[in-house]
Amino acid sequence: MERRGGFAERIPGRKLLFEVSGADGQTYCVKLKTKSKSKDPWQGSKKDGYPGANPEADAWVFIDNQADPADAPVAPADFMRNDIARELELWLQADPSRNADKNDHHKIDTFRVEDWAGRWDLIGLDFGSVDGS
Repeated sequence: MERRGGFAERIPGRKLLFEVSGADGQTYCVKLKTKSKSKDPWQGSKKDGYPGANPEADAWVFIDNQADPADAPVAPADFMRNDIARELELWLQADPSRNADKNDHHKIDTFRVEDWAGRWDLIGLDFGSVDGS
C-alpha cells in the first residue's frame, strides 16, 4: 500500500475498520475481510445488511492470503450492505422461523464480489504496475 502512495491504520475500538489515506489525498474508512484458503468464503455478519450498518465505511476490501493483493476485490460499502440485505431476505424467506440475531454468521463467496476485483481506485490507490515490482 505504501509503495502505491497510501497508508492504512486500524481505527481504535472498531472491529476490522481501517482508515486508509489514499494517494489521491483523501481519507477512506475501509472494512477489511481476509481469508487463508482461496476456496473458502469470507466471513461476515448478517447485521452488515441492516440499514445503517457500518455508516462510516466507504468500502470493503477482501484479501485472499493465497492471491495477489492487486487483484483483491474492493467493493463500495453501499453495494455490500445491499448485497447482504438481499441475501438475508432470501435466507429468512426460505424459513421464516430463522432468526438473524441468533444466527448472525454470513458467508461471502468470491463470485459475489469478483466484479470489484482490483478496484483499489475506489479508495484512492493505484495497484497497477509499479516500477521494480
